[in-house]
Amino acid sequence: MKSLNYSQTVIYILAGFLIIYHAFKIYSLLVDINDFQFFIEMYGIQSLIRITIIFSLIWVILHKKYALILMWVCIGSLVISQLIGVADMNSLKILLSPLKGFIVPSIITIIKLSKNPDR
Repeated sequence: MKSLNYSQTVIYILAGFLIIYHAFKIYSLLVDINDFQFFIEMYGIQSLIRITIIFSLIWVILHKKYALILMWVCIGSLVISQLIGVADMNSLKILLSPLKGFIVPSIITIIKLSKNPDR
């Protein structure tokens, strides 16, 4: 059995954290449904994007070829959908808040590419 090195362990921990985070976000949205039509209009697209993020992170863990590309497309889509949702807000803090979603995927990408630059 092949032993894990430090970078693989960090990728597994970060990807696992994001999988659990997005799963709980979907679960919390589904638990609080009072009006299904409102849920579909407000959170339906974001929930579908979160599901694809979960699958892309599983692919990252499994070392699939285009996993990082899929992860970035999905996370970018989620951030864009969140920015559209807060586009009418005037506070800079509220407008920049969705951008924090890029931090952990950036760390995963840096580690993954530094470990194997041809992927």
